[in-house]
Amino acid sequence: MRLIFIFSFLILFLLVTLSSSKCISQTLTQTIRGTVVDKDSKAPLTGATIIAVETNPVIGSISDELGKFKLDKVPLGRYTIKASYLGYEDVVLSNIVLSSGKEIILTIEMQEKIIQGQEITVFSNRNRDKTNNDLISISGRNFQPEETWRYAGTRADPSRMAANYAGVVSANDTRNDIIVRGNSPSGVLWKLEGVEIPNPNHFSGQGATGGPMSMLNNNLLASSDFLTGAFPAEYGNKTAAVFDLKLRRGNNEHHEFTGMFGINGLELGAEGPFNKNHKGSYLVSYRYSTFALFNLLGISFGVSGIPTYQDATFILNFPSSNRDIISVFGIGGMSKISLLDSQRDSTDWQFVSKGEDIVYGTKMAAAGISYTHFFNTNTYSKLTLSGGTALLHVMVDTLGIDNLKSRTYDNNSSDGNATGEYFISKKYPFACLVLKGNKNLKIAVAGLICFYIFDIPKQNQNMNKIFSLLLTILIFSIFQSKAQTFGGVPQSFSKNFLLNNIPAKSMAPVDVDVLMAEDALNTGKDIPYRFGYNHYVNINADQQGLWETLPNGDKVWRMKIVCPDALSINISFSNF
Repeated sequence: MRLIFIFSFLILFLLVTLSSSKCISQTLTQTIRGTVVDKDSKAPLTGATIIAVETNPVIGSISDELGKFKLDKVPLGRYTIKASYLGYEDVVLSNIVLSSGKEIILTIEMQEKIIQGQEITVFSNRNRDKTNNDLISISGRNFQPEETWRYAGTRADPSRMAANYAGVVSANDTRNDIIVRGNSPSGVLWKLEGVEIPNPNHFSGQGATGGPMSMLNNNLLASSDFLTGAFPAEYGNKTAAVFDLKLRRGNNEHHEFTGMFGINGLELGAEGPFNKNHKGSYLVSYRYSTFALFNLLGISFGVSGIPTYQDATFILNFPSSNRDIISVFGIGGMSKISLLDSQRDSTDWQFVSKGEDIVYGTKMAAAGISYTHFFNTNTYSKLTLSGGTALLHVMVDTLGIDNLKSRTYDNNSSDGNATGEYFISKKYPFACLVLKGNKNLKIAVAGLICFYIFDIPKQNQNMNKIFSLLLTILIFSIFQSKAQTFGGVPQSFSKNFLLNNIPAKSMAPVDVDVLMAEDALNTGKDIPYRFGYNHYVNINADQQGLWETLPNGDKVWRMKIVCPDALSINISFSNF
């Protein structure tokens, strides 16, 4: 019998060896695909070039009319993906890990390249200080999900990863609460897919923003932002930090399944298309506590209580057409630990809660639905409705003679929120005034206040867009009491009716270093701080600028104003 077993083992070993030799001789490959879109309008970009830099010969692709691309038969490994497109800045994505069991699906957002004079600046390296949200100018950092594995002690947790950044510390290793620039951890804001969610951590406390274990699954996260100060208006009511998290979309061509086992728990995930003829996709993941699983198997850790927790995250994407996308997303989890002295083993002398039975549990759930509509290549809108709730249950029983229980503390608290958000994003190549019918307009600009930042480099490639948007908002807000609005999209938004030769008036360049030297001489004196530089001008709508008449009789007056290196411009009127 023993000889038969040894003989069978040798035959099995030989078969495995031959199979392994055959597998080793083959080069394993996988697919990298995705979509290339304009960062501001989210419109697909046709003809963009995408390459895997480390391949030899180079493996590349060109995006189609829907902005989609595919790199087939890419050998497994770590790659840098570079996207190039005429009129846009190059995008470089580093440390893309390609494994045999999963396709890589990317959404590459490209920023228009603004050319001033004869100079062209191309950024070939990824700037980690450049966030997804263009309104974040300072104190913001973009991070990739892969980074949650690279920092020591992060446990695939965004909070623990952020504790490695400058100005951020954690209280201790048992929880992921973070202290940002000395602010309380309770001032941290969590956002998912653009909406606020309750604390996404297991075993969280009332009013806390952290916990021992995170509900967030980094396998489902996409490129996200972390802010430590100077928050834009959309991140109101918080003082410490902001996690603005995004979920990636599932594979809409192939079904894929993921299984992981580690300290965060046993994880099962699935993604894929709803059917072959539908562009929609699903992405779902579920995790269960490792400690609770071992406890069910009869494995003892010699601790007073076994923490049990489970969580799930999902996102469903339904592109109904090339102009409309509906997404449904959600995250939820529950956790519980029981420290029961009434059931304690008499040999356990290290029990932490003698004379008491303590039950501590938390639950959290948040879900939302968003609808995105693309009006054209320059304009899109997004409507998001969401809701979330968090529950806390703490129960303490004091044990008397014969373990007779007496309830001494019982806390059942909850909090929740429901939000609705709608915005329209439009790329404005210039600012304009619109008059209905044949009305006359008298306007005279007396001065401009150009704002500069004195302690950072003066280059700002988004200056023209920022100025145009601010100028348009300012003009429409001043004119709103006299202008009458009608339904539909204004005809002036269409370039078919407007000429491109807009008269421009340039302000003289400002030497910021000289201004800083002047301010240094005034330090300590009773002189207000400088926040801008005045340019005195005389602009009259009757003599300068460009008037045009639209087919419906509306009149449009346009004038381009340039302040080199300025971040924003204010306009003061002497006659309006």
